[in-house]
Amino acid sequence: MKGISRTRNAGDVLKSLYHESAGLPYYGIYVVFGPGLLLRDPELIKLVLTKDFSSFSARGFKINPKLDPLSGNQVY
Repeated sequence: MKGISRTRNAGDVLKSLYHESAGLPYYGIYVVFGPGLLLRDPELIKLVLTKDFSSFSARGFKINPKLDPLSGNQVY
């Protein structure tokens, strides 16, 4: 996530990467401690969210079901 500073947050950096990768079905990035994948192709997104979800479900986000009950529905 090179480029994050006081004036650019992670969302701004991801938005610019998204636009830079126009025409590609996916784009590999390195996020803090490991690799990440930015999907652009609707069919790939559909596969990841349905058929291949178990391979991509551990996205590294910490959850606190007491503070955010909806986030406690993840299965690992």
